[in-house]
Amino acid sequence: MSTLPYGSSASRGWLAAACSSLSIHAALGALLLAGLQPLLGRFAPQTAAPEIRVTLQRLETDTLAGLSLQDGMAGAEIQPKSGPLSPALITAPGDSSERAEPAGDEASAPRVSAVPPVRQSPGPQTAAPAIETEAASPLLPTEISPLVPETLAPVAASGPAVSAAAANGNITTLQPLAALPGGTSGTPAKPAAANTPPPPRAQDLAVKELIARIRANGGPDCLLALPRRDGKDRAGLEMLAARDAAFGQFTRSVLSEDDSALRQTRTLLDPRQCPAAEYVRRNRDYPATRLGLRLDSGSVASGGRLTGALRGTAGKYVALLLVDNNGVVQDLQRFLSQTGNVTRFDVPVTLAGPVRDTAQMLIAIGSTSPLQQIRSRDGRLAQDVFTGLTGDLTGSAPLAVAVFDIR
Repeated sequence: MSTLPYGSSASRGWLAAACSSLSIHAALGALLLAGLQPLLGRFAPQTAAPEIRVTLQRLETDTLAGLSLQDGMAGAEIQPKSGPLSPALITAPGDSSERAEPAGDEASAPRVSAVPPVRQSPGPQTAAPAIETEAASPLLPTEISPLVPETLAPVAASGPAVSAAAANGNITTLQPLAALPGGTSGTPAKPAAANTPPPPRAQDLAVKELIARIRANGGPDCLLALPRRDGKDRAGLEMLAARDAAFGQFTRSVLSEDDSALRQTRTLLDPRQCPAAEYVRRNRDYPATRLGLRLDSGSVASGGRLTGALRGTAGKYVALLLVDNNGVVQDLQRFLSQTGNVTRFDVPVTLAGPVRDTAQMLIAIGSTSPLQQIRSRDGRLAQDVFTGLTGDLTGSAPLAVAVFDIR
């Protein structure tokens, strides 16, 4: 039998001592690491976060119409190939005035109905008789029917050959005219040079790369990242989101240190506008657009007028939708007037209620068929307007997006 006072509880005492020693050493180790962390951070390689330039100055919204991931002028209309935005006008030139009418016919603004009569008035009544009487009737008979027999007949006769040549001296002046079509068609040179696209600019390449990165990482829900032009030689980024934290989350995942010169605009949306933002994100062209939407001013006084223009609307039915910061969608068709490839709008706006931090959205939609699905939902919430659509409205319709404030 042991005479030590603690001999009977030796195993229990050693276990308690080991646990307490382990906990003390763990606490000391944690404190030591916490104290050395700032010192170790000085010697570790620094990966600085990219510098972010957020500006309140609005970027251009009308310069990316028709932009796709290809070399050349980003957003520029292709002139050598006639009319990419209105293919129907190429096959039927005589129907150009009728193809430009549909969006205007549905509007009640008088400026729309005044456009077609101006183009129809100088019709074929004045132009056709002038062409028939001046040049077409005398040139064709003298070139084809009378000259051929008269040149052959005097050659066969030996006697009056000199007098026939002298009498028909005007033949020598008409022979070069007959040879002109052959001479012009035999010169092969210039069609290939006319179709060569212009070389891409540095700004176009920067916008193209930004579009590719946005498509690879769409970002959080209810966030729109729209590449814009910033001046003449730089690219910018306009972001719309319902949460302020979404802006930082997106820039950290998409931008890098090389984007320190990229200027950004950040605009808050109301959560009730999110169905409209998600509708834009589902479009196949996002973040590019096939319509141009330009606002004369991004800030309008209450009781004033919101003015601007849509580009690329020839041959299309157009709907311009206002999605306010209550989520209500209003069709602005009666405030549109279309002329050729440009549709202008002049909308009176009034602020009801207090001023809020969220902005108003404008969404332009183009289609080759009437937009009755959209128009029949005028005045409803965005969650009801942008769901259950069919046809090209499900994700292939040309779109444009812009935001503005009402003071």
